[in-house]
Amino acid sequence: MVADIRPKTEAQTPERLKLSLAPAPVSRAADLRVLHIGKYYPPYRGGMESHLQCLSDELNGMVDLKVIVANAERRTMKAVIDGVNITRVGKFCEIKSAPVCPALVREIRRSKADIVHIHWPNPTAVLAYLASGHQGRLVFTYHSDIVRQRMLAVAFTPILRHALKKAAAIIVSSPNYIESSDILSEYRSKCYVIPFGISVDHFDQYDQKKVQNSGALWTENRPGCRAHGLLQRLRASGAGDETGRWAPNHNR
Repeated sequence: MVADIRPKTEAQTPERLKLSLAPAPVSRAADLRVLHIGKYYPPYRGGMESHLQCLSDELNGMVDLKVIVANAERRTMKAVIDGVNITRVGKFCEIKSAPVCPALVREIRRSKADIVHIHWPNPTAVLAYLASGHQGRLVFTYHSDIVRQRMLAVAFTPILRHALKKAAAIIVSSPNYIESSDILSEYRSKCYVIPFGISVDHFDQYDQKKVQNSGALWTENRPGCRAHGLLQRLRASGAGDETGRWAPNHNR
């Protein structure tokens, strides 16, 4: 799905974000400039980082896209990765796993983006956006509440609420999450459910020898596991015979 929140004339501006299925093929909307602000970007590993990369790869052919994330070191670096313009802003330190990047405010302020898309949780990105005074329309992808750093969550909640009030849309991956999150439930009228997608191309690239050798990890003398859900259905259909060999029936 795609979200069209490009600036319109006053009479045409909808009260809420309109979502519609993207036509195929999708032509490049060169006039639409989008800035994504994440925490890090691959090769840094993480769920948010993987989603941001997947989303960027798909959006890059549709809009004028730029991505800003934190760098692992203090200098700011710019690169083009698979056609995506990435700015890794120098990181001064981390506070409760949140990267502190003093130059982030300047980078956001300099951006001419029509849409600023923040991937949450990322407290420093929210602070930098608010401090930048950027006038682009704001979108959140709400990956998760702050769970482990409870004191930080309590202290930052008023600032997060202020930012969410400014948002044109809040993207969540599940309708259940809207109801289970104390924060999201306050803004359910702005929430849109868009399940996270993954690229399956890399699943076609694997080392057959390593796959075969992995069977040696599961012997009759070691605990194994049972296949459930999709794996169980594949095994039943004959498409997943290897699963049966790798996972002996040990109930441990």
